[in-house]
Amino acid sequence: MKRLKASLLMAVLCLALTACGQKVKSFDDTIDSIRTNELIVNCSDVINQGKSKVNDIGYLCSINVNETTEYKAKNGDSIQFDDFLKGDKVRIVFSKPTNIEKEKHLSAKEIILLEHASKE
Repeated sequence: MKRLKASLLMAVLCLALTACGQKVKSFDDTIDSIRTNELIVNCSDVINQGKSKVNDIGYLCSINVNETTEYKAKNGDSIQFDDFLKGDKVRIVFSKPTNIEKEKHLSAKEIILLEHASKE
């Protein structure tokens, strides 16, 4: 009987965690466009991570920045918002784990420039 209760409890917990969606502390992807106080990044990979059936829809995330957002190069040096370019690979870091599929307004604690876009 105890084993059955434990199994049921585990099943309910697994379902609850799955329903909540995956929360991430950070993710790496490319800048799709740059606006005033906002980066639009491709977040399809992180949203589709762990899904067995993935549709062909691409997801863009709006990342708001403010006076507390830190901008860094991958070596740790401070940089400016203006140093980011469309196509750059960046790491977006949140202040707490965030479900980017459900959150509508994402704010970055830190944005790290991993690689500049290739210039052709």
